[in-house]
Amino acid sequence: MGTELIELLEEKPLKERLKLIIKGLKAPRDSGEFRFARFELLRLFGPSTLSILIGAGVAAGLLVFAVGQQLSSDSEVEVTVVEMETVKLDDIKIEEIKPEEMEEVDVTVDTTVVAPPSEYSAPSDTPGVGVDGDKDTPMVAFAPVMTRSPLVMKSLYGNRTKGGRNTALASYGGSSVTEASVIKALRWLKEHQKPDGSWDSPPIAMTGLALLTYLAHGETPASEEFGPTVEKAIKYLLSKQSANGSWSPNTYQNGIACYAMSEAFAMTKIMAIREAMEKGVEFIIKGQHEKGGFHYVYNAPTWDMSCCGWQFQAFKAAKMAGATNPDLEQAIKRSINLMKEWSYSNVGEAGGWGYSGGYEKPGGGVSWTMTSAGTLCMQLLGQAKSKQVRNGIKYLEPQVCKWPEKAAKDAKAKGTAAVYGWYYLTQAKFQEGGSTWNNWNKQFSRELVQNQEEDGHWEGGDHDPGSHVYTTTLCALMLQVYYRYLPSYKHVEDEAGGAADALKSDDISVSIL
Repeated sequence: MGTELIELLEEKPLKERLKLIIKGLKAPRDSGEFRFARFELLRLFGPSTLSILIGAGVAAGLLVFAVGQQLSSDSEVEVTVVEMETVKLDDIKIEEIKPEEMEEVDVTVDTTVVAPPSEYSAPSDTPGVGVDGDKDTPMVAFAPVMTRSPLVMKSLYGNRTKGGRNTALASYGGSSVTEASVIKALRWLKEHQKPDGSWDSPPIAMTGLALLTYLAHGETPASEEFGPTVEKAIKYLLSKQSANGSWSPNTYQNGIACYAMSEAFAMTKIMAIREAMEKGVEFIIKGQHEKGGFHYVYNAPTWDMSCCGWQFQAFKAAKMAGATNPDLEQAIKRSINLMKEWSYSNVGEAGGWGYSGGYEKPGGGVSWTMTSAGTLCMQLLGQAKSKQVRNGIKYLEPQVCKWPEKAAKDAKAKGTAAVYGWYYLTQAKFQEGGSTWNNWNKQFSRELVQNQEEDGHWEGGDHDPGSHVYTTTLCALMLQVYYRYLPSYKHVEDEAGGAADALKSDDISVSIL
């Protein structure tokens, strides 16, 4: 309709506007003048004024009618009452004027409007409500309001609060010494984070491992000391995810990144992280072999337990964070079937798993490091009582923890692969509990604390290209084992109050397998 309506909407003196209104009401109903007249009536008088005018018209009509009736009874004079046509306000329909037909008009409004936060804002200066109500370990203050969580936070990450950490350390054999070691490591990692939020090297994997280390301690973007560090790490991983959901074609790096983002969403409830998590999980699911395995690249015809381990941990974390991927459950079942079918326990040999193989028989020979990885993944995926886990725990019983010589820089030197295996072994024995855990705890915690460098990092581990981030994150994660997750034998009903109280709670009870 163009300039015709624009000219009509220009501000004019009241007298001229009234003339245009009268003229417009006489114009055809589909014309701009008619639409303008109705628009101006409401604009000029407002709905309330029009209602009063219409009401007054109705009242006048009733008054004339009443007077006419009275006159007819008092005299024989015939009075003809002309009924007024009333128009209800609802009958006046204001047709929508498209944005392109309107001029931009500056409108001043008295009300102060506070813009809603973006999905990912800067950390709040206030600590927030905290994970499970603990002020020391805040949920992100700007996260969306949570309704019922898909899991009971206290049963998964509740020990990551200050109070939870202290209780768990006392319950499972940690101490102020092991916790001081963790804090030193977190501060060293903070100092060595690059400006873009990453760590070397390779940056995707190292950033994922570092982020997992902070999350394990209950740190979020709203944390006082480490909040900015965590935020930068999350933003870096968000920025590096491809449109297809992957962070890297390499299964190690991609699995670690997805694992970290799944825990990050569970701890913060930031919806941008949820989207990244679910896209990442979907990429891994599509890259899984039909028989459940993974190799160095996705959709490979063979499997490697070392590569599988990070994908299986990512599946577990995503499931517990509430990922809605429809094929996630089936992917977890395929993962379990792979580990059950290709365990050396099935061919009469002691132990669990080797490094790699095809889909005809187990391959690579039994390895204590891969048996540790397979045992932990089976426990995390709900198979803690399976034959394969039982044999794995038995096979791992004689393992000792002795730190490799600090001077041993050669990757082939004896013991240099220990740290990677210890990462899995420590968690597997913790999940088992009892004397299995107590005996290992006495060894590994002492070795790690004694061999930490003064500035907070560890060196001398395997696959560490010199940045020491890899060894430092794995060692810190081991020393956080006391509170990172509940052990598989610890169920919701074991908490204070018992099962009866748990059933009365509004929380949705989920046992951590």
